[in-house]
Amino acid sequence: MPPTKPVNTINRGAEILKILAQGCNRLEDIYPRAGLNKSTTHRLLKSLAASGLVFQSPLNRNYYLGPLFLKLSSNPAVAHQMLVFGAMEALRNLRDQSGETAMIMIPSGGQRLVLKEARSKQEIALSLGDGNTASMFVGSSGRTLLSQYTEGDLKKILGKTDLGKGGPDTIGDKIFLKEEIEKIRRKGYGTSSGETHPDAAGISVPVKGYLSPVVLCVMGPKVRFKPMGILNRLRDSAHRISETLLERMEDYVPTT
Repeated sequence: MPPTKPVNTINRGAEILKILAQGCNRLEDIYPRAGLNKSTTHRLLKSLAASGLVFQSPLNRNYYLGPLFLKLSSNPAVAHQMLVFGAMEALRNLRDQSGETAMIMIPSGGQRLVLKEARSKQEIALSLGDGNTASMFVGSSGRTLLSQYTEGDLKKILGKTDLGKGGPDTIGDKIFLKEEIEKIRRKGYGTSSGETHPDAAGISVPVKGYLSPVVLCVMGPKVRFKPMGILNRLRDSAHRISETLLERMEDYVPTT
């Protein structure tokens, strides 16, 4: 059975939104990339603008992602639901296997954000909580996020930011921080101790296959938690999440 007209319209609209998200804003440039004729593309853009998903500038008549699109994507928990769903089983398994809190984190506004947390079930537990934000320069999770940026982007981030101070053992020197990031790139994981909290230890690994850097992290009290003991399980979990993301985002992840 051939696709119905409404489905075709939705697919075409989605393709136009992807093109706008890539920075292509002129009608003359949009319709060839969408594989549509100029009149059909113009009609779809007008419909998307009427819904608020697209905005047309009155100055240059170009098209941009609209207020409704931005509103829908402004809440990280909503905007990254696919990532959360793909990671939940791994988070719960890591929590149960390690006895400690497991988290998935992403960058947000120059900080690292806990997108979802599976809190330790132990009576004494360390927890940050969903939505918690902190400097990207503090802890294994922040450095592991930074390790996923290109050299050019990393230079810009480090060049315009004050590292600040998170805890007694936080790295405060940019040269030393860069060396630690390079180690994470080589080893494929990062560890921390006494940074977010003087009694906390953590270990993080990158999760590949998403639109932005992602880390999977386990954190617990230093007196009880031995980060390297969970490394292999952490890596396996990150790999499974990556496979799930790659399957679901095949059409959206840019080729490198």
